[in-house]
Amino acid sequence: MKAAVQAAPEAAGIEMANWNWKVVRTFIQQRFGRQLSRSSCLNYLHRLGIVLRRPKKRLLKASAEKGDTFVAAYAVLRIEAQATGAKIFFVDEAHFRADVEVRAKWVLRGKPALADSTSPRLGEKASYYSGICLETGEVEFMAVTENSTAETSVAFLQQLRGRTAGR
Repeated sequence: MKAAVQAAPEAAGIEMANWNWKVVRTFIQQRFGRQLSRSSCLNYLHRLGIVLRRPKKRLLKASAEKGDTFVAAYAVLRIEAQATGAKIFFVDEAHFRADVEVRAKWVLRGKPALADSTSPRLGEKASYYSGICLETGEVEFMAVTENSTAETSVAFLQQLRGRTAGR
């Protein structure tokens, strides 16, 4: 049981996304032919050193090297902006999406709870361009009703430039 819970239930032949007491009961019934109650399943999980934790998303597309490079470049840019009186806006598409949101997951004590995350289809999200200046707190946004394109990016940057004074 301890080894099985460290992988997805699919690896044990159970078609569920995450381990919970019902999946444990199914696993025990399939492997040993025993029907357990909810409390017995929870007791077994705790005895094996498995705890219930809220997972952190493990972003499958993230790059640590690109993140470090950005932080170094931003430090230089911020000094330059302060010297010239310019404002720095962070601009990107902002998406409200139907994505994985697991409230809790059974994992071994001391191990992180992680849930894989992917980007949903266009029809499953609302998209906006948004920009924020961290120094002043200024925010600008524009709703996007279709896919983000070069034209929609230019339209948002023109909107931002038209409403922002100075460099």
